[in-house]
Amino acid sequence: MISRLLIGLVAMSLGLSFAGDAEAQRKRAYSAESESTSPISRLQFAEPSELLQGRRYLKVGKPHKALDAYRTLLETEHNPRFRSSALNGSCAAYIALGQYTNALNSCDEALDLRPRKWRTHNNRGTALFHLGRLRDAIKAYKRAQKLAPKSRTLRTNLALAEKRLNTLTGGSVNDGGQELQVMN
Repeated sequence: MISRLLIGLVAMSLGLSFAGDAEAQRKRAYSAESESTSPISRLQFAEPSELLQGRRYLKVGKPHKALDAYRTLLETEHNPRFRSSALNGSCAAYIALGQYTNALNSCDEALDLRPRKWRTHNNRGTALFHLGRLRDAIKAYKRAQKLAPKSRTLRTNLALAEKRLNTLTGGSVNDGGQELQVMN
């Protein structure tokens, strides 16, 4: 009982809360498995508000404001998960702005921190696609597909990239006017 109380106090001082905490349930959060074998097996980490702001700005078509929110977070955040998410969001914002080289750089930096994040591989593929590097884009989509094999977004993006490559190498496949999808 005392050890649970101590864990709770330490968690609260670090800004963490336990999964059973009603307030933590209301917050947008991601969870990480604890190494503890006690009944308290999951901790909730609240996402920084700048991540939420950036996502909202992207949804309403304001990529410049999204970039500002992500940059603010990157100036102060040291947690690799949050940094990776902010860099992936920056990648999506740069894609929306047509700044594909900047997008690719942000995705690469995010993947250095979290190489198994399929959404970042998807966005990297989209940046490569727009830079005309279709074979590299296909590789990025396939890498992402290994991490998220059921993703419709990845199936769509991979098919579009393959069709475009086929068209440029002598095929005559029409992509039906579909657009690539970016994941934040």
